[in-house]
Amino acid sequence: MYLKEVDFNRLKICISENLSSYDPYDVWKTKIGFYVKNLFNNNMVLGALPALILTLFDQLINNKLRVGYKKQEYPIVRSLAAQILIKNYIKTQNTPILSSVESHLDWLEKNSSKGFSGVCWGLGFK
Repeated sequence: MYLKEVDFNRLKICISENLSSYDPYDVWKTKIGFYVKNLFNNNMVLGALPALILTLFDQLINNKLRVGYKKQEYPIVRSLAAQILIKNYIKTQNTPILSSVESHLDWLEKNSSKGFSGVCWGLGFK
């Protein structure tokens, strides 16, 4: 019984149009994160302590709160949701699921990285 509940909850999430989530590396995309990362990359001795402090803050204090971070859509989340739905369709032949698969694939096409020789997605790091 529990496995069926888990599968149903997973499908509910995968069918959702809003799959935005936090990134475990959000701290490094903030203004202070860019500054500390740049300091560390230019001088490990000077940057090590600020990097450690920022990492500990993020992991120990802000990990559940996620204060200062915005949820974002990530291509990997969309693609995994589409894969789960496709596998479910193959097992169940549940045709309504295909509209969600199509929606995820449309999102992936619309949000692919431009200027490359093929279709690809990136993380947008500086």
